[in-house]
Amino acid sequence: MAKQFKELLPEELKKTAHISFSNQTLWQIAAKHLQTLYGIYANPQFCIEHYYQSNEYKSNRQIIKRCKDIPEITIDDIHQMLKKEEEYDRIRKELLTIWEVQETPETIEKLARLLGVFPDQHKDTLYQYVVAKDAISVEEWPYIIKKVEENPDLLSVVTNILTKSFLPGYLLDFPANENVMTQPHNRYYYRGENAYYRHSKASLYRVTIDDRIPKSLSKFIALMRRYQCWDTLDHFHAVQHWGFSSINYIALAQHYGLKTEMLDITSDLKTALFFACCKFTPERKWVPLSKDDFAHRNSRAHISKNCNGDSRYGVLFRSPTELTDISWCGKTEDNIFGSITPIGYQPFMRCSQQHGYMLLTAPNDDLFLDKRFDKFKIRLNEDICNWIYNEMEQGNLVYPNNDVPDISTEIEGINKITTFSKTAFEEAAKDAKILPKDYGDLIRTLQKLGFEVRDSLSIIAPEKLEQINRNYPAEKAMQQLNVTPQLSPLMTLPKDTKIDEE
Repeated sequence: MAKQFKELLPEELKKTAHISFSNQTLWQIAAKHLQTLYGIYANPQFCIEHYYQSNEYKSNRQIIKRCKDIPEITIDDIHQMLKKEEEYDRIRKELLTIWEVQETPETIEKLARLLGVFPDQHKDTLYQYVVAKDAISVEEWPYIIKKVEENPDLLSVVTNILTKSFLPGYLLDFPANENVMTQPHNRYYYRGENAYYRHSKASLYRVTIDDRIPKSLSKFIALMRRYQCWDTLDHFHAVQHWGFSSINYIALAQHYGLKTEMLDITSDLKTALFFACCKFTPERKWVPLSKDDFAHRNSRAHISKNCNGDSRYGVLFRSPTELTDISWCGKTEDNIFGSITPIGYQPFMRCSQQHGYMLLTAPNDDLFLDKRFDKFKIRLNEDICNWIYNEMEQGNLVYPNNDVPDISTEIEGINKITTFSKTAFEEAAKDAKILPKDYGDLIRTLQKLGFEVRDSLSIIAPEKLEQINRNYPAEKAMQQLNVTPQLSPLMTLPKDTKIDEE
């Protein structure tokens, strides 16, 4: 997309201008300008460390090794959290209303105050940690106020960058999933789990290991299953012709049942509570947890047996979105693990309905040991479970009925297949840096373990695929989003570029 925009530039700029949609670059520019205004108090690393030293952070235990270490919250606490979410949403709507007005010094100041980057002590702001205001001494404030007054253009650039993060459909580039049509920014990231499982790991790392298969081959088989899933998704018209943003294959696969190294994260508290208080039944439907599920520690035998967990509690994880935003300033472009990135709007609507984000993890990563996240436990009862189930319209707000025809059975089935297409094998081999001359030996080794590689493989029956493509083409998928893509390319020029004042 950046190349397309560059072609629209005058010939003299095509040679020197750099066009970018990078979220990371935008945050680096915002941080640089804020440091000009606020000095060390807007330095990204300083702001992150200042948060970790705050009472707000220290009031919750961050590294969890036992269930009893987790702070317990009640339904009243949950309602207080929801009230704060509503207040945040009110401020966001006020911000966007002002944003639509023609830019003036007055509107810039209003935007800066709501965002939390204006030199005042106001606390009800959308960003609270990008500037460590409570670390600024009384003596320093006059100097900072003067600095802001002398640099209105810098404040304008910062408000412009930060405000756009609250626009639905804003197109940005991220290292893990390329171009994303983002959803509006919220205060926190959340994750809900319907029991205390002792560890919070991605589904790929919860798989029971087959002792017959060497560890290196297990990884390769997981890669083949991934590429078999990718190939299956590529047969859908909605995927082939999706025109808004990059297809996030790993997120789509995860949401439809493939085991991956991704942890699902949401920016919606009620969505997280739904997953903390409900379960997916063998009949393939979501229902609220009942008394039989949480009366005792071992009410759900598989939880107490498999991981020595506790069925009585749901667990809620929460992390300020700002920590991720600020941390982009120091990451390398190819560092995709450990960063929370938006899934955005996709041809299959489930990711966007769940306000979905992705956290790619390594085998040893555990959310209970991630210091970015607050952890809370909820003593489950039928009132809480039924309440959130009904709040989410029996799950329809999470898994809408107007979604693409269900392909969960087929995608989940890929987790157990032992036959793969030649395409999936070769893509996995490239990923694993296996040379073509070694393909034959590898295929024979796989055959001895009960795996087969064929010229082709159909995961979805041809008649079902045809029906889905007929009823759910790309045009219909894009219409259902009900959002307009927002484009705002960033152009950077060399320092010595001469600019015509006219």
